[in-house]
Amino acid sequence: MNRFIRIAVWLSASLLLAALMAYFIFFKPVPVRVIERVSPHSVLVGDPIRCEYTVTAPRDTEIEFMDLEPYLEDFDVRDVQTSEEDRFRKKKATKTYILANYKPMSYYLPGMEVKYKPHGSGAWKRAETSGTGIKVKTLVNVNLLSESRVQMSGGMAGASGASGVPGDASMGMATGRSRFLDIPIRFEINEIGPPKKIMTITDYLIIAGGAILALAVIFLGALFAVKAAKNRPQVEPTPRQTAVDKLKKLKYKKFLEEGKEKEFCTQLAGILMEFVQAKFNMGETALTCNEFIEALEEVENLGEEHKVFLRERIKLCDLVRFSPHLPDISSLDPELEKERKLVNEIWVG
Repeated sequence: MNRFIRIAVWLSASLLLAALMAYFIFFKPVPVRVIERVSPHSVLVGDPIRCEYTVTAPRDTEIEFMDLEPYLEDFDVRDVQTSEEDRFRKKKATKTYILANYKPMSYYLPGMEVKYKPHGSGAWKRAETSGTGIKVKTLVNVNLLSESRVQMSGGMAGASGASGVPGDASMGMATGRSRFLDIPIRFEINEIGPPKKIMTITDYLIIAGGAILALAVIFLGALFAVKAAKNRPQVEPTPRQTAVDKLKKLKYKKFLEEGKEKEFCTQLAGILMEFVQAKFNMGETALTCNEFIEALEEVENLGEEHKVFLRERIKLCDLVRFSPHLPDISSLDPELEKERKLVNEIWVG
C-alpha cells in the first residue's frame, strides 16, 4: 500500500512538473529586459573594459540601441560590435563596446537607452540602464610573498608531523618546516567524525516528490497572483510625469558640474521637445531643433511666454551641441527649476 501511494505521488508530481515546464516554455509571456554588464569595474591603465548591453524581447520586436560613443570622450573606443539572434519565441540583441583608459581616476559610464516596438507598430517605447562607475588604477609596487602558512587537516593520529617532525599531542596539532620551501608548516589533527547515513533511492524519491509538490503549490500561487495583477487597470504615466522624472535623472547626473555641456544640452532639448510634442499632439516623429521651433509657432494653446522660453532654450542647446565655440551658458540651471516649472505650467494650462 505504501509503495502504491509513493508511486501515485511520484506520477502526480511528474505531471505537475511537466505542466510547469510547458507553461514556461510555450505560454509564458516574454518580457522586455535590458541588461548592462561591465567588466571589470576596476582596471589598470590601458587594460580593456568590456561593456555589454543585452536586450531580450519577443521575437517580432524591433530594437534600436542608442549611439553611446559621443558620451565616451574619456575613453579610447577600441571596438564596437552589434549582434542579433532569434531563440524560439525570443529575440536577443547585443551591443558591445571594448574600451580603454590611460588616466588613473574614477569615471562614470552613462547608461544605455534602448528603443523597442512590436513589428509594424508606430509607437516606440524606451528602456534605459542605470550606468555604472569605473575606476582606473596604476600599478605602484608589488609586494612579494615572503612567508606562507599551510594548514592541512585529516585523520592523522598521534603527535608527529610530516617527515617525523615532532608536535604537541596535547594541542592536537604538529608543527615543522617544509623540505622544499623555507616556510613554516602547521598540521591540524582532527578526530574522525561519526559515520554518515547512506541515502537510499526511496529516500531520494520522497525528497524529490516533496520538492516538486512544493514547487507546484508555489507555481499555482504565483499564477493566481499574476492573473490578479493582470486584472488591475494599467496606469500609463502622463507626459508630464515622464518629463519630470527625466529632468530629475538629468539633474543627478551633474553633467554641468563635470564640464559635459554637450551631453547636458542634448538630453535637455530631447526632454522638452518630447514633452511638448506629446502634450499638443504634434506627431510621434522625432523633430530636429529647427523643425521643432517652426512647428512651435503653429501651436495655438501655448502661451507666448512659454514659446519664447522654449525657443531660446532649444536654440541655446543646439548651439552648445554643434558650435565649435562654447556659447554663454550662464542661463542654464543645473537644478533645472525653470524647466520643471515650465512643464507643470504647460500641463496645467
